[in-house]
Amino acid sequence: MHTINKHITIFLSILMSLIGCQKNTTSSYSNPKNGMIVAGGNGSGTALNQITPSSVFVDARGNIFVADNPNNGLQSSGRILKFPSNSTTATDGIIVAGDNGAGSALNQISPNAVFIDGAGNIFVSDPTNNRVLKFPSNSTTATDGIIVAGDNGAGSALNQISPNAVFIDGAGNIFVSDPTNNRVLKFPSNSTTATDGIIVAGGNGAGSALNQLTDPVSVFVTVDGTIFILDQDSKGVSRVLKFPSNTSETTNGTIVAGGNGAGNGLNQLYDATSLFVDNNGNIFVADNGNSRVIKFLQNNNTGIVVAGGNGFGSNLNQFKFLASIFIDQNSNIFVADRDNNRIVQFTSTP
Repeated sequence: MHTINKHITIFLSILMSLIGCQKNTTSSYSNPKNGMIVAGGNGSGTALNQITPSSVFVDARGNIFVADNPNNGLQSSGRILKFPSNSTTATDGIIVAGDNGAGSALNQISPNAVFIDGAGNIFVSDPTNNRVLKFPSNSTTATDGIIVAGDNGAGSALNQISPNAVFIDGAGNIFVSDPTNNRVLKFPSNSTTATDGIIVAGGNGAGSALNQLTDPVSVFVTVDGTIFILDQDSKGVSRVLKFPSNTSETTNGTIVAGGNGAGNGLNQLYDATSLFVDNNGNIFVADNGNSRVIKFLQNNNTGIVVAGGNGFGSNLNQFKFLASIFIDQNSNIFVADRDNNRIVQFTSTP
């Protein structure tokens, strides 16, 4: 689970950084473009048009799936909502998983991330219960999920996880970022609660060495099996590491974005929370500490601000907490803006 306590401890330094950004923004460091609200924007609550989003995923048909976790990873009654492609702030979502109170039953979740595979199956990382659940494409609030990783309590065994992000590759392998153990694990497509994962990155203690991860919060796997991982240290300094498809816990990654200290420079990432890699190899990062989405062209460690960078706020070119990002097949950017209780879409990228 993305460490909640760490966000609290660095909140004041983030806020001071954001104040500085607001005083000194330039066209290179911000993007004036307004987004449009495609889900939520109606405050916090339990109505079907109210969300506190921790994750967003857009399927091939344009349906928008939102992990709605009102207590931000703490024990709570969470749910997964599905909104249509033409959704607006007024649209009610449909509950496709959860919303059955707090607990560990198979229809109860406290979701941190949602992922939809090619068959429409819904995968949910449930860090409160140390597990990843899979729900069928026709799931409803009454549907029980199937445990596909974890549910063996907290710990460092290979079948124990505290999952933040989940990613499913084309072969059905399940990749889980496990921040508590500073590692990313891979589980096979037929995994169950008894299955041991394989460490594909990290697992060598927290640190800045290239075979170490500190609080890995996001993972993305490209079609050729290359693994991208976003991690951050205790001061919020973030980096994206790239690992080959045959990686193991002994493999050194390559830094492809960030890792240049705290700040708002275009080669810096601060308290970043989510990454996405498009079909052209461009890397998008939710740079939460700088209230922006930044895009790194392939083989270029200097980014371009493609959304936000206009300080902390609720305007349509501002964010309060970038929990997650998704780039659809038309290069539209979807942002889960948690503390503004909304999903914001920015049309196409520069």
